[in-house]
Formats: sequence, C-alpha cells, structure tokens
Amino acid sequence: MHRRLAYLLAWSVAAMITVSAAWLGIRSVLVAAAPTRPAPLAAAQLRRVAPLTQPSSSASPSSSTSSSTGARSPGTGPSSGPAASAPGTPDPAASNPAVTNPAASSAGTWQADGAGFRRTFRTIGGDVGFFTAKDVVQVASSSPKPGYTVNVTRYGQDSVMVSFFGNRKTSRVWVRWWNGPYGEVTESVD
Repeated sequence: MHRRLAYLLAWSVAAMITVSAAWLGIRSVLVAAAPTRPAPLAAAQLRRVAPLTQPSSSASPSSSTSSSTGARSPGTGPSSGPAASAPGTPDPAASNPAVTNPAASSAGTWQADGAGFRRTFRTIGGDVGFFTAKDVVQVASSSPKPGYTVNVTRYGQDSVMVSFFGNRKTSRVWVRWWNGPYGEVTESVD
C-alpha cells in the first residue's frame, strides 16, 4: 500500500513539474510575440484628449465623451467613437507604437439616415465614410491622404476594416454592426 502511494506521489510531482515547465515555455513565447500592450486610457485621460464640441439642443451630455472604444446609435450605448487625435491635443499614449484612441475627434457621431446610420472618420492616413444598418456595413467613401494607400478588408456583411498605409504609419478604421453601429480607430507607427 505504501509503495503504491509513493508511486502516486512521485507521478504527481513529475506531472506538476512538467506542466509548470510547459506553462513557462508557452508564456515566454507569448511575451516574445507581444512584448508591449497598449495601456487602456483612464477616464480623466479620455476627457483630456476629447475635442471641445459645441453643445446642441438634441445632444445629450454623455455624447461628448465615452470610456468605451466604440460608437453606437443613440439610445443603444455610448455615442461617441474613436478617430484620430485632434491637431494640437496631447496624445497620452504617444510612447505606445499602437494606440486605440476612443475619445479623439471624428466627423461627429453616427447620424440617422433612413433605416441606417452614416459617419465619416478622419484619420492621419485619410478619411473614410461608412453607412451601416442592421447586420450590414458599407464603405460609402474613402480618400487616402498624399503618401498613403487604402485597403478595404471585409470580415462579413456586418464588419469592414479600412486601412491606410503610409511611410511607417498605419491608420485603421473598423466598423461593424454590434447591436447598433460600432466604430474603432487605431493609429500606429511601425
């Protein structure tokens, strides 16, 4: 009986050592593959980089800032979305090679247009306009700035990413229907 217990204990220790070694190996590969991860912005940082907008009578007070990385239609969630930083505003994540800036300026918020919504995102690499309705996203227009090329990638009927590639800089706008219109902008330096 004691001999079986000793074998079981030895097997358990060997299994623990093997699993630990495997975990350390996988973890080191993951750290090497993605050494830096952009830190999420705090609410105070988001307010600092948010553009000053003129209040309108139909806009709610919550439409000028948001702590999420997307924009949705009025009444279905946060209503301001990401885009490129406004000129002259400090970028708190400038030291990060890739930054998702959820509160930077864009050409407004999602505007109702018949059965769907329209919005134009202004990025460092160019401007892109979208039309989105339930489960459908369409690129209405895209115009790269000088020195940039544009690439449109469709992930399905309800998801499109428009990328502007320039000299060591990339601007990406991802729009999808997610219980309402949702947009996310990522600016990065290679």
